Amino acid sequence: MNRITNYFYLLVAIFFIALSPVSFSNDETPGAHQQKQIALINARIYTISQGIIPSGTVVFDNGKITAVGQNVQIPANAEVINCMGKLIYPGFIAPSSTVGLAKTLP
Repeated sequence: MNRITNYFYLLVAIFFIALSPVSFSNDETPGAHQQKQIALINARIYTISQGIIPSGTVVFDNGKITAVGQNVQIPANAEVINCMGKLIYPGFIAPSSTVGLAKTLP
């Protein structure tokens, strides 16, 4: 390789090395505290004790799961979120996990 090509590759490497701390340095902002109960309805729920619930409800209160099931009583003041077509794995996944879920092919 000639000298100009070597300098070009060196400059590109320095650019990416200098750019990497900027792209990875972001401040984490915690979310707001839960103000009222939340009910996730019509989701396909995978549980440990009840198996698969095809169309169930998960209720959260103060950041914790309080109810999971098909015939769960939704609190009157709860914010209701329709999760039709979504999957919920209550209590299965650690929030700090970097593995994720593998998509299952039919």
